[in-house]
Amino acid sequence: GQLPTLVVIEVLSGFFANFALMKTTRLALAILMALLALPLAKATDESTPIVSEDALRSMVVENPDSVLALLNKIEKTGKPSLAPFRISLLKALAYNEKRMFAYVYKYASETLQSDSMATHPKEHTNALTLFAVTQYFFGDLQGCVKSCTEAMNLARQTGNLPAELNVLTTMAKTYFALN
Repeated sequence: GQLPTLVVIEVLSGFFANFALMKTTRLALAILMALLALPLAKATDESTPIVSEDALRSMVVENPDSVLALLNKIEKTGKPSLAPFRISLLKALAYNEKRMFAYVYKYASETLQSDSMATHPKEHTNALTLFAVTQYFFGDLQGCVKSCTEAMNLARQTGNLPAELNVLTTMAKTYFALN
């Protein structure tokens, strides 16, 4: 019952922090919104997703800390509304925005180890690309080329042009570093 209220507070705090409002104003608004959300918290059953994956993805670039906090709260419910591989992938994306590559490596690896990758090629491509970026960052250029090649093949098989372009960028940087 308390999770939706916490989610509202977290989202609002992150939103208003971006506009550099005074701390007391943010707190007052968060409390007001939390009070307004109490009926919603009572009406929400445990099977209803608190925050959708699409909403989290849209927040990841500008508010990676809020996304990470929300994902941790979703995991703590004991009945996450997102599949574990999706949570790991979103964490990898958020840490990538923060340029915390050790965590990107950890969560991209977790995502790639999931049995669900075979049935989710878009997510598989995304995880491979993030993994390749960490390999590049840590100097494993041969591993990066291998991961990029696998991601490129998968992106081409699925017709995922944005992913293909993203992988090509990583591959180009890697080939320049190799020469």
